[in-house]
Amino acid sequence: MSVQHGREWSGLWTAPEQLGAATLGAPRPTFFRANGDMPETAELILSVPPGFHSAQEFQERVSGAVRGL
Repeated sequence: MSVQHGREWSGLWTAPEQLGAATLGAPRPTFFRANGDMPETAELILSVPPGFHSAQEFQERVSGAVRGL
């Protein structure tokens, strides 16, 4: 799926400032079976990947890459 603006994305998203500093909750998508095995909600912990010295360094790298698109 391709979108021109973040507001058009129907899925979960986050601002770069939250990377390495937040936990997001996501409801089970409506196309999953209501009585299926998937939980009603799931948590996504926004951690800093290996190779970065801090959350700020990672946030700045992501912000720069997004601005460069």
